[in-house]
Amino acid sequence: MMMSDDAAFQARKVALITGITGQDGSYLTELLLSKGYTVHGIIRRSSSFNTGRISHLYVDGHENPKMILHYGDLTDTTNLVSIIAKIRPSEVYNLGAQSHVKVSFDMSEYTADVDGTGALRLLDAIRTVGLTHLTRFYQASTSELYGKVVETPQSEKTPFYPRSPYGVAKLYAYWIVVNYRESYGMKACNGILFNHESPRRGETFVTRKITQAVANIHLGRQKCLYLGNINAQRDWGHARDYVEGMWRMLQQEEPEDYVLATGETHTVRKFVEKAFRTLGVEIKWQGEAEEEAGVDAATGETRVRIDKQYYRPAEVELLLGDPSKARKNLGWERKVDFDSLVKEMVLGDLAAERAKPGTGSLNHMCQPRQTPTYVDQTSADDANISPSKVGLNAAIGATRFTMDQPYYRPAEGDLLPGSAGKAYKNFEWERKLEFKSLTKDLALAGLAGEIAGTRSENDYQPRQTTDFGDHVLRDDKRAHLISSVDEVKSS
Repeated sequence: MMMSDDAAFQARKVALITGITGQDGSYLTELLLSKGYTVHGIIRRSSSFNTGRISHLYVDGHENPKMILHYGDLTDTTNLVSIIAKIRPSEVYNLGAQSHVKVSFDMSEYTADVDGTGALRLLDAIRTVGLTHLTRFYQASTSELYGKVVETPQSEKTPFYPRSPYGVAKLYAYWIVVNYRESYGMKACNGILFNHESPRRGETFVTRKITQAVANIHLGRQKCLYLGNINAQRDWGHARDYVEGMWRMLQQEEPEDYVLATGETHTVRKFVEKAFRTLGVEIKWQGEAEEEAGVDAATGETRVRIDKQYYRPAEVELLLGDPSKARKNLGWERKVDFDSLVKEMVLGDLAAERAKPGTGSLNHMCQPRQTPTYVDQTSADDANISPSKVGLNAAIGATRFTMDQPYYRPAEGDLLPGSAGKAYKNFEWERKLEFKSLTKDLALAGLAGEIAGTRSENDYQPRQTTDFGDHVLRDDKRAHLISSVDEVKSS
């Protein structure tokens, strides 16, 4: 029996994720890779890499990788059309967004452009390349749609009342997905996800702000944690559970919108108490309103204070989701409970803070080895740059770099010599750091960061915490990085 066009298209298992470098994007990538997908991700161009959450999944582009990254942006229509036309994804997960509620008040226009119109651009890109009835589309909606709640708990039928530019932008995205589903028959759905956290949560979000502060206070590097409304109540789950719900939504033949939540609510105050308790500290509260403070019951030291600058212009006091539809139709439910979530995040930040450069990460080096020498495989008089030119480690013969055509510029500038004669003459400027010292410093800094990231990943993302396969960096890579630092230091 022959498969339908839709079934054959889905069987390709090609996914595109916007926001792949974020918390949800990284967990979703792990899940999809474990299910045999080829995963394409869109990342924004910047002066530094923001791929720390997915670096453990990286495979060199010459080794048939299953995760492939593309430069792009939700504000660039032409770019989105080009990427979708090239990879023809069977599933698109739109997780990219300016997702910080407080920041959305300061950057309201940008938030609207990315979070709202960005979803429209993706939907239109899918239609433009002729995939209207083939590609399945997931839109990351949010519990912030409910805002000033009119009923508790909130379900798929609860009216929306957003209380921030972020919520309003996401409201547009929600309804444009519904509109395109009904107007064009697109297989598009919204996942209305309540708060979901993990050790990979961004450090500007309140949960990571709390767990990172608790870790630093424990290590003696911070004295006090400053927060806004500690009585706000949220429905907190683990991001790893929620990305499985996203995937399940796109496996349904009839697209529908779903709430993903735990069905439990906890205050920020309770999160703080449990976070400190993980490291053996009991917090007692004293005072009222903005004068309230959290005190270490054993030592009497103030560990938490209220700062009104962290209050939102329009506060959302209570968010509590009803996941019964997802449980019934998708067979989805959360696996990680609140206490386990808080504990994992605190211990994760404790390990990460201990592993940071300057706190012992580079104090256990192996003995220096012979300095590697790189040689050119082609003849010295061959002036042409070609993909056949490689650099070998003279000591062991291993190839360490290769020239590759895709990395050439369309119009190359082969020689850019500078003259600083005028600067020296007019204000006696001259460089202080020679080329060899510069490259050595860069290599040491890069490898130190790799070691810190590797140890942090091994320490606070243990293999047993993931159901999606073993993608965690191995100890042999860590040892290789440490010995590589010694090679550079001895040169």
